[in-house]
Amino acid sequence: MSTPLTALLLHGVGSSSDTWWRVREDVGDLGWETTALDLAGHGDRPVPASGLRTVADLAEDVWAQVADQRFDVVVGHSLGAVVALALAAAHPGLAGHVVVVDPPALDGALDVGQVADGLVHDSAAALEDADAVARALAAANPRWSGRDVEGVVANRRRFDVAVARWLRHEHWDLPALVVDCPVPVSLVVADGPETATVEPGRTRVLAALEPSWVVAIKGGHGLHRDRPALFLRALLELTEPGAPGLRPAGVA
Repeated sequence: MSTPLTALLLHGVGSSSDTWWRVREDVGDLGWETTALDLAGHGDRPVPASGLRTVADLAEDVWAQVADQRFDVVVGHSLGAVVALALAAAHPGLAGHVVVVDPPALDGALDVGQVADGLVHDSAAALEDADAVARALAAANPRWSGRDVEGVVANRRRFDVAVARWLRHEHWDLPALVVDCPVPVSLVVADGPETATVEPGRTRVLAALEPSWVVAIKGGHGLHRDRPALFLRALLELTEPGAPGLRPAGVA
């Protein structure tokens, strides 16, 4: 039986808080209380007047919205996972545990410049012909629900390209963020060619975590959309009392 928790949910780049609709319904039925926020430049959240310089700016924008709250767990997908780790490092009292979902590792094949270009292209296409983009997404992602497809199209249409400009110049050391995180970290990672947790960072992250704190799921980068039942099971397993933890910093 799952233990009811309070959770902060952070989405990935180009997405919004809407992406967590199914997760929120499922864990809500189990008694969880969830808060899902839009990252700056996504959904209904504007880019701060001071602009974006580093992941820390995104993390501080989240902190500005939840500074008076405390959570049992922060769950971050993709860019949201990196933000969750930065947030926990800056404000370790915010949550007792971080679950990172297919976090992007930038020291290998993943090219953030190409990701940024893709975000701009996808946004323009959705603004030009939302119906055509929806049909293409549904065909390419047969496991997605209609609500997932509609949500992705809507998020592409309201994406702030300032985020793409920022992304082209940003870099983070994912293994260091995991090892240095002051609260326990666990990982849900995609097992397939679409994973963003690429080598050699993937091996370094896995080396920092006990095997029982890692769940690999066959699916695409958006595991909560691709494999919702398996994702839910992984999330519940990793958040049971005593489940998560880290080796001491510096242990490879």
